[in-house]
Amino acid sequence: MGWGGTLGVIVGTAAIGGVAAFGLSEFLISYQEITSREGAAGYFALFVMLTGAGGGFVIGILSASFLSSDFWKAQGYAAAAVLLLTVLAGVAAVYFDDKAPTIQNEKLFLELELNCPRGVSPARETQSEKKNYCWLQYEEGANVHPSQITGGKLELQPPSGADGQWLAWCGVYIEKSRKPRNLHVAFGEEKKLIFEVPLPASPKPQHMQWSGWASGAGGEFRYRVQLESVFNKEHPDPAVERVEARNKALAAMADNAPIAQWLPFFERTPGDPTPHVGGETFREVEAVRARPLELAALLRSNDRTLARQAVFAAYALYHTPVALVQPLADCAHMHLDLIRDAQNDEDLEKSTYMYFYHLAMALDHAADEGKAARHKVLEEVAQALGPSPGKPHSALQSLREYVQKELAEK
Repeated sequence: MGWGGTLGVIVGTAAIGGVAAFGLSEFLISYQEITSREGAAGYFALFVMLTGAGGGFVIGILSASFLSSDFWKAQGYAAAAVLLLTVLAGVAAVYFDDKAPTIQNEKLFLELELNCPRGVSPARETQSEKKNYCWLQYEEGANVHPSQITGGKLELQPPSGADGQWLAWCGVYIEKSRKPRNLHVAFGEEKKLIFEVPLPASPKPQHMQWSGWASGAGGEFRYRVQLESVFNKEHPDPAVERVEARNKALAAMADNAPIAQWLPFFERTPGDPTPHVGGETFREVEAVRARPLELAALLRSNDRTLARQAVFAAYALYHTPVALVQPLADCAHMHLDLIRDAQNDEDLEKSTYMYFYHLAMALDHAADEGKAARHKVLEEVAQALGPSPGKPHSALQSLREYVQKELAEK
């Protein structure tokens, strides 16, 4: 077999390896449910195909070297080796895959009820900052990879009896068949409880019933698994419910409804503005854009909620009409007392930051006509905040730094 035959075996085997790897990648994408989001499935397929082609290239060289006297024999052995290795790779991927367990072809959630140890209580939370968490962890140690951790839901119930024990419920998706499965419950930075849940790698239907109470981490707990459909029905996601309710209310709005009725749609939760990005058309923005001057009276409202929502609406226009410049400035002046009231209220503090930041940006969107008013507003906010640094990483300190930066530049 000459150089032409040798080159033919090498190139042919590389091509066979690429085609076989493409088939393997399609199987693995389906089996492992690899998402197509951001091209993940495509990149995975490309990686597997290049690996297969590279492996075929090497096998082709070896086969052509050892069986140099017969082209077809060399090509046949090389093709057989490539196909065998592809099948073995697929079998190994299935055998060693740590796939999530199922019952009735449904994903499973682990539920745990806990009687907390006496003297253990949750950390105080605010609307803007969670401090109590639970998660399922498949490895323990100082440097656990994020892939070994699955976050869950945590619900707390204060003591109802004289024993003073808090009750906790945890729910978390079982992402792997791997054991051990350790459920962590954290109350703030210092208090952490760890429970090793003695579930088999593949739970059975009988594990959908509550276990008996067992001792662990100084308290008592019991557990069970739930089908995904049942779990989601019994424990709906508040964020999903909130979005569904918002969309339903938005669909029921008449186009000519008063602007005040559109304002609640400009924030997801109190003080948290709805993002209006991505080139989409938003009904609430279009409604205000059709009658922007109606915002003037709403911006001058003494009602903090109404004024805040009006500020978010003005910001969402992205081109602030000149007629709204003075109402926005008046709005800032009328509600400077927010800064004082937010000193000891973390939820109000974040809302205050969002309020004044978006107000300043709405004035910035008025271009030259809004410059003087914006500068005056920033000066008033800076005076209300005071010169002394606030708590590190707090919302008011972030507002102070933003105002100081803007005043220094302009």
